[in-house]
Amino acid sequence: MGGDGVVPCTMPILGIRGGGNPTSPLQVLPIELHVANRIFKRYHYLHSPLTVALRTYGIFYNGYIKGAISYSRAAVHLNTLFDSLEEKYIYHLARFWVSDDLPKNTESKTLALSLRFIQKNGAKACVSYADEGQGHIGTIYQACGVCRVTADHARILWRN
Repeated sequence: MGGDGVVPCTMPILGIRGGGNPTSPLQVLPIELHVANRIFKRYHYLHSPLTVALRTYGIFYNGYIKGAISYSRAAVHLNTLFDSLEEKYIYHLARFWVSDDLPKNTESKTLALSLRFIQKNGAKACVSYADEGQGHIGTIYQACGVCRVTADHARILWRN
């Protein structure tokens, strides 16, 4: 990774420069967890990798990876938030980082896209937390229109 927060893309990205139709410079594509962990360890405020993830996506802009988002299995106690859902259908947004040099609203756009992707892969609900100790209040979640705050500060991002 470069010092400027840009990691040159080393894997083929289908559709970034395709055909006669303009393609968005912003792409959200599956990546390996170890690639996302390099980003999380260096740039995410926790500076720690994940050991397990159910789904991990890279956030690409003009062919460069500029962020990552990973989902894991939600903690067992969270299934009480969802009356009849089996634990295997409840995902947890475990890590999310996007470079600050991307266009306005990139975070909410990539979050919305990744939520659609996990839903297509079987998720029926997603939970996250905004770390208020870091000044995070859930603005991105609210911008997506999918946020409901619970008593323990969990953000229910969406539920079927």
